[in-house]
Amino acid sequence: MQSMDILLVDDDTGYRTVLQDMLKTRGYATYTAGNGLEAAMILKSEEIDLIISDIKMPQFDGLRLYDVVRGLDRYKSVKFVFLSAYREYACVVAKMKAGTTFFLDKRMPEEELLRFIDMLMFGKYAGTWV
Repeated sequence: MQSMDILLVDDDTGYRTVLQDMLKTRGYATYTAGNGLEAAMILKSEEIDLIISDIKMPQFDGLRLYDVVRGLDRYKSVKFVFLSAYREYACVVAKMKAGTTFFLDKRMPEEELLRFIDMLMFGKYAGTWV
């Protein structure tokens, strides 16, 4: 069985580790990066099914990473989730590619976040045996 690979991008190491641990308990394979530049390097060598990125990061932020991702043929339609505590960016994200780009508040409950990710990855089959 092929694993579902998720790239986590956040400059907060503690938050990134907590999120990575949560996803691993759900069976997802995870790659992590501390900024958009590190993430772009991972994207060159791995096949990623979902990108979850903070927006505000030093050096190379999530918005810049999004532009890089959408410029790569194999990632034009990959699902991209911005996970940020800065709600004012929700309206910016709303103008991006509908159906593949999402904004979530970093303060949402962990179980709700995991349910959302499961729905993105498995659609109507999330949480069911098939």
